[in-house]
Amino acid sequence: MVFVFSAMKPGSDWRFKPTFVTELKDGNWTEPEVAPWSDHLPYNFTVGPAGQTVYFTSLKSPDKTSSVLLEQSNIWAVTLRDSGWTEPVMLGTSLNTSDYYENYPAVSSNRAIYYMSRRNDGLGKTDIYRSENLEGTYGKAENLGEPVNSPESDQDPFIAADESYLVFCLTGRSDSHGGYDLYVSFKNADGSWSEPKNLGAEVNSEGAEFRPYVTPDGKHLFFTSHGRDGDQMGGIYWVSAEVIEDLR
Repeated sequence: MVFVFSAMKPGSDWRFKPTFVTELKDGNWTEPEVAPWSDHLPYNFTVGPAGQTVYFTSLKSPDKTSSVLLEQSNIWAVTLRDSGWTEPVMLGTSLNTSDYYENYPAVSSNRAIYYMSRRNDGLGKTDIYRSENLEGTYGKAENLGEPVNSPESDQDPFIAADESYLVFCLTGRSDSHGGYDLYVSFKNADGSWSEPKNLGAEVNSEGAEFRPYVTPDGKHLFFTSHGRDGDQMGGIYWVSAEVIEDLR
């Protein structure tokens, strides 16, 4: 078992924080080591459903020669083999663009990628897109459209392994508890998405909730919260994933 995380010192540039890996061996975690792909400046990464591939937003230019602003970021992937980590690969121009912002990938069991992007043809400030994996190649990105996307910022998607529901954060709705709240949208039988439902006061607060993630066993929803009960530093929280199923 491998655990991947990032860490940064107070006052340092968030773009250059290193990414670490540690392994569980004989019941103990090994000393964390800097990940071989840390020089790609990974940001907002997730592990694919098979547990071998890390998908991440890279702040490295496509030719890997320089760092870039977040507004120019793309999505990359790296895979753990028996021989070690592969060289990171950018996931192609059908998913990524040279002029816009691709960030926060989430991957279903059939390797479809959901992510947020800020584009001129979007419905709002940031929208959620989907790119289907077609025999190993990603197809043209599709805007999920309404009611998932809105004139506001729709971001930080988490997609269920079977694509039956999407958890994401957004702001500006009348049922909001504060800043950004977490919502869930369920996929209908015809493939459309249901009206987003607020996950409620058990999850959302007067602060801002981001970065939802449901554990592979489907039992727990993890998320970050900033400004909760006056805590401006923020932290990681979890609840039973039943909070999602109760809204189905």
